Amino acid sequence: MGQVLRMTYHLLLLASLFLGFTAWLIVSATDSNTSYFYMFGADACPHCRAMKEFLIESFGEQRFFACEIYKDHTCSEKYSELVRLGVPGYIPAIFVVYNGTVSALVIGEYENASFFEQLMKTNSENRIPIYLVSPSGTTLAGYIELGNKTHREFIEYYLRRGCETEPEKPELEVSILNVMPAALVLGLLDSVNPCTLMLYFAFLATCLSSTKRLYGPPVLFIMVIYVGYLALAMGLLVVAAYIPRIVFIALALAIGIYTIVRSGRERMPSLKCEWCERLGFLNKLMGNKYFVALVLSSISVIFLLPCTSGPLVLFIAFLKDFPEFIAIPAIMLYNVVFVTPLILLFVLVAVMGREKRIANWLRNNANAIEFLVGVALIIIALVLAYLA
Repeated sequence: MGQVLRMTYHLLLLASLFLGFTAWLIVSATDSNTSYFYMFGADACPHCRAMKEFLIESFGEQRFFACEIYKDHTCSEKYSELVRLGVPGYIPAIFVVYNGTVSALVIGEYENASFFEQLMKTNSENRIPIYLVSPSGTTLAGYIELGNKTHREFIEYYLRRGCETEPEKPELEVSILNVMPAALVLGLLDSVNPCTLMLYFAFLATCLSSTKRLYGPPVLFIMVIYVGYLALAMGLLVVAAYIPRIVFIALALAIGIYTIVRSGRERMPSLKCEWCERLGFLNKLMGNKYFVALVLSSISVIFLLPCTSGPLVLFIAFLKDFPEFIAIPAIMLYNVVFVTPLILLFVLVAVMGREKRIANWLRNNANAIEFLVGVALIIIALVLAYLA
């Protein structure tokens, strides 16, 4: 009894530290310094000069870019096109760019730092709100509909090219380092799927328990899991282009709640390979375990893994506004982290012969682990919903 209490205490302590570290990583990753202000204006305009001084003083010179519409012919042309899109033809016209999206357009002089701070958030809609400044404050005057353009295409065309006063390298540059913390943390959370781990462990034990130890089928199992889950992630990334981020966050939150409920009500599968027995006729038919490995891993990808894919859904929501040259390698890294426990099981059983200890540990802790994963998933989803 004392040993169980000590183990529970250590699990709770590690879970608390892990959840705190997870929240910090997610907040740090999503709060990266990728925001700036892009103002169409003129030196002769007193309101433009006032807003330039205010934004530089409040947010720093590196976050402010100006386009002189009376001196720069390209700036004038770009702003004329924006007016034809529905932008009121007044200056200063200040675009707020955050995390690769245009979160708002503010027209007029409004020296209120807290107002601009509230605008610094990712815009998941395919339109840009327009705020007009009046003596009583600001009012929402309408939207710029992006149509077939993405936010990044809008930025590339209107807010990053042809302006003589714009620095050579805007501050918007991003890299794989921006998404690596989220990939590591969420991938690790996602990798804890007790059903798949037990299924793999049981199949691994059958392959290595005989005199003729078979290493190929367990390796094939891991490869199919990696490719199958990678395909699922790529499909979600394509869908994410058409669905608001908050929908993915809500879905992850629902999966987290479902995971907690299931951990307390659903009996964990036996360490005995029941699927192996059900598919025994296939094993006899094919004459080896490679086909069984293919079938078992496919069953896991199709039926078991989607039930606990909340962390993957959150990661796709996180990648929504990143370019493909970052999103695709990030998903590949995520999947490497995802299959790490399977690789670890293979090493522990094939090299170190720890079958009994692993079996007892999985049997005693599977429900607790699934519960903690559900709690962590809910916390991260709430943090991202707050930041959205």
